[in-house]
Amino acid sequence: MDQAFDIALTNVGAVVRLDGGRFLFQLRDDIPNIVMPGRWGFFGGHIEPGEDADVAIAREIEEELSFTPRLISRLTEIIYPRLDADGRQIWIRRMYYDVPVTDAEVATMILGEGADMRVMTGDEYLALPNIIYWEAMAVAFIKGGGLASEHNMGRGFA
Repeated sequence: MDQAFDIALTNVGAVVRLDGGRFLFQLRDDIPNIVMPGRWGFFGGHIEPGEDADVAIAREIEEELSFTPRLISRLTEIIYPRLDADGRQIWIRRMYYDVPVTDAEVATMILGEGADMRVMTGDEYLALPNIIYWEAMAVAFIKGGGLASEHNMGRGFA
């Protein structure tokens, strides 16, 4: 049975991917007025009013890492529930993008938002006590072969 979701917000996430099943994750600032403070997740963020998601992801990567990727490809999207500021459940759409990078490129990145960044495998990420649950769903999708799907790859843009 299909269920319609009343999407309150759409945002973007960058799966910054290195060889060997490794990814670059961000430790969010530990301040109370942001979503999921003090937790590890993918880089990304909101879409500005009137902004296309493909433009938003490139902007977020530049803002958060001072980096312009060679390739950005749409990967997948998930819809998940979250509580809003008033404690009401809302539905969020997160659009994920594959961003392949090299170790040398990561070495040039400058953290512009967040408390830290770290390269780790999906398993290392999932073992952390302070992760973002919707990012864990994305990691599980990738570990299950979602990243290797020809259907999801090859739609890159620069």
